[in-house]
Amino acid sequence: MTAIDDGPDAKKAKMFAAPTVEEVAALREAEGIFSGRLSQLKTDEILREITPSTGDLNELTEILGAIRQLMKKLPKIEDMNLEDVGNSIKDSVIPIVMSPPSDKGLVRFQPPTRISLIDLDSAVKYNEKIEARIEFEMPKNCLQEKDVWDERFFRKRAIFMAYLANVLVKKFTVSYKIVNGLRIKPVMVLSNEKFEITCEIKTEVEFAKRARFIPSRCNIHYNWWAQISEDDSVPAETTLYNSAMLDDQISFEAEEKDLLEKFGSLPPSLNNASRLFKLWTRQSCIQHLECSPGRRSKSVKILSERSRSRILKVFCNF
Repeated sequence: MTAIDDGPDAKKAKMFAAPTVEEVAALREAEGIFSGRLSQLKTDEILREITPSTGDLNELTEILGAIRQLMKKLPKIEDMNLEDVGNSIKDSVIPIVMSPPSDKGLVRFQPPTRISLIDLDSAVKYNEKIEARIEFEMPKNCLQEKDVWDERFFRKRAIFMAYLANVLVKKFTVSYKIVNGLRIKPVMVLSNEKFEITCEIKTEVEFAKRARFIPSRCNIHYNWWAQISEDDSVPAETTLYNSAMLDDQISFEAEEKDLLEKFGSLPPSLNNASRLFKLWTRQSCIQHLECSPGRRSKSVKILSERSRSRILKVFCNF
């Protein structure tokens, strides 16, 4: 028998057709699946499994103290031209491709002005390892106002991570990962038998005016990028490039302060919701969603305005 071709109009009509009696009955049976007592008990059990103990958090605090001691052993790097920097700083490889070569910019480095554990209340235990985050603050003397141009900031950021790795390798396995496909902005990860710590690099001060980071601005010279002497093309907007730079100028403490000013207080369920969200992203292999801009602000808005203290608990069922 020849199959009947309903055509595009018939297929569209089926897609937007009213639900059948059986579908309505199935929806009514499932409407309380996430708000029932059984679901709540299951969620509480999952939270117990992925929440680090007080002893684990104390160990993280000790690790922070050890890192601060290691930073005291870092020698200062005096002024040198960015184009003269090779592929490594002593024994540590610089995790970025220096191509096209830089033609301007000075490099000078000194130990971080601040090192702190961030978002500790929502640290999560996954695959027998406890995942946490540390923020390293790059001193203002390391940056210049024109570092917004031609990947200079991202290259200095990568060199700074290699600079830190020279002493961190004494206590940790140091590796790098690419998040959201941003190869110019690698992330350093410190790990041992029990912990996996993601390192975030933030600037001590905003090294350039905010106007330089607006989405419509171009911060790449096409002549430099294409390595040509003359070009009459209209420069394209570097929206993602600009937002990635701006994100490194807003520390976790500043973000937290901004949230408190907007909402007055943070919902008590935020940390548990954040842990469940992290678990869901790992099980679904979409960890990059954790790094999406404004994620924490959006979560607070949902939990505060809609009063859904268990809104993210549905993820435990996946």
